Amino acid sequence: MMKKVLIILLSVAILAAAGIALAGINNTPHNIPQFVSGKTGEPCAYCHTPHVGGTGDPTYPLWNRSQNGITYTMYSSPTFDMTPGPTRTQAQVDMSTRACLQCHNGVASELINYPGRGLKSASAEATYNFTGTDLGNLANIGTDLRQEHPVGFTYNPSLDNENNGFPAINSGKVGTTNLPLYGTDITQVREMLGCGSCHEPHDRYTYTGKNATQVYFLRNATASDNGNAGSAMCKACHVNKY
Repeated sequence: MMKKVLIILLSVAILAAAGIALAGINNTPHNIPQFVSGKTGEPCAYCHTPHVGGTGDPTYPLWNRSQNGITYTMYSSPTFDMTPGPTRTQAQVDMSTRACLQCHNGVASELINYPGRGLKSASAEATYNFTGTDLGNLANIGTDLRQEHPVGFTYNPSLDNENNGFPAINSGKVGTTNLPLYGTDITQVREMLGCGSCHEPHDRYTYTGKNATQVYFLRNATASDNGNAGSAMCKACHVNKY
């Protein structure tokens, strides 16, 4: 009897968590059918699928998009001590960044499993195979990342010639659920900083007085703050630079 109760409670908890995520994304730009003109369909299906997921990128579970052969020009500067090199292929970039850029690099990506019965057709392709340009210039990062915050590199706080005061991994800031790190593979030690280190794509809050175009998907966000008040996100890593 106790086992059945535990199973029921676990099921309720899972459903509750799913409800929170759905409620969060509903009023954000990541609800693609609602905020992109001419698009229809299931919001979750633009990125996730409960079946056949991972065909295009087996390192990202339940991922519903395929995009191969992309090479990125990476960030570099004289003050960047953890440089990943001038260019990196898609497979070399951390899995978090790779997932985000499959839509935000401006290159069309393809759904692996279509909503409904999963039948692939020309009309479905036209509906779901969108590029970052559909989401506006700010969301279309492109493949040249030299003007963006560095991502896809191994986080090593000992490489800090500029005295940023980077916190140690698993110090309660970086490498935890607050600012998580990633690998290029789900079996790899998570040590790379990527888009998902700072951003939570399933934004769970509706901010008072703000609309969907002002959601920044930051991990520090609360119901009353977008997550970077007083540059809080920046200060979490660049401790000595303020």
